[in-house]
Parts: sequence; C-alpha cells; structure tokens
Amino acid sequence: MKNIFYYRISNAGSGMTNQLFTFITGILIAIHNNKNIMILDNFSCDFQEGKLTPISEIIDLEKLNTFLKKKEINLTLFDKYKVTLDLPLITYGINNKVIDVTSRIVDCCYTFDKKENQQRFFWIKKRH
Repeated sequence: MKNIFYYRISNAGSGMTNQLFTFITGILIAIHNNKNIMILDNFSCDFQEGKLTPISEIIDLEKLNTFLKKKEINLTLFDKYKVTLDLPLITYGINNKVIDVTSRIVDCCYTFDKKENQQRFFWIKKRH
C-alpha cells in the first residue's frame, strides 16, 4: 500500500519565499514519514488578491521527480489537478479499531470533472 501525503502550500498572506520554504519542508516531512506519494495544493501568485495557481505551473514536478528518483528517494510529487486516484477503501483509526469512511470521503470530497473528463478531489473550505 502506498502512503499518500496531501500538502497545502499556500495560506492567506503567504508570499513566494514562505511558500517555497513550506514546499521544501513538506517534501522533507514526507520523506521522514516514508510517504510514497505527495499531492500538492495550489501556489499563491498574489498574496493580496488570493489568486491561486496549480503548483505544476510554478514548479516542474516531472524534473523534480526525476531528481528525487536519481537520489533514490521513494517519493513522487503530483499536482492535485493532475492526479487521478482509485479509492477502494479509506479507513480511520489505528490497529484493530478502524472504521470504513470511504463513502463519507467520496461523498464530501470527490467529484467528476466533466471539463477534464476525470475524477478528482475537491476540498471544502470551512466557514467561519
């Protein structure tokens, strides 16, 4: 089973330097925790307006993945807009106290993108 790590890079008011630092820190966390797949969220191009851009338009993930592979690091990076997942089972809990939350996650966070003709996750922002 592959360990998947979802990582949000930008927060409200994050500038370029903060986001690059967060991006690198996320990679180090994923490596330290033996994650095989890292799904990356958006990059903020304008912290004042909150304009978000897919990470793959900022960083060449293919070249970065090639670099990681050459360094024998078992981690592959994906833009959340360019990844398709098969979700046979999602569980929550530890050891023998685990519950199946597959339908809850699929119902609230997974959709079919007609424009791209593929399934994708979408993330619901909490209301304050």
